[in-house]
Amino acid sequence: MTSKDSTIEAGIAFDLTYKKYFFNILAMHDVLNKNDSYTGHIEIGRTFQYKNLSLYPSFLLIYQAKKFNDYYYGVASNEVTP
Repeated sequence: MTSKDSTIEAGIAFDLTYKKYFFNILAMHDVLNKNDSYTGHIEIGRTFQYKNLSLYPSFLLIYQAKKFNDYYYGVASNEVTP
């Protein structure tokens, strides 16, 4: 399989905290146009603390565009063996 080029992603993020709850949203795009795609993350969670122990359980939703997945995880037709 051919190697994939690394890239740099840039984007925008928003974080909100209310008492022990947190919400994050992040959208990023490939600025070097290696995969010419974008990704997104949304996370909602709560903080729990007990003495010196901190826990951050959360629900995380990740979106990766088809071009992103094809570039990093796809297999080219000339690399497939029947």
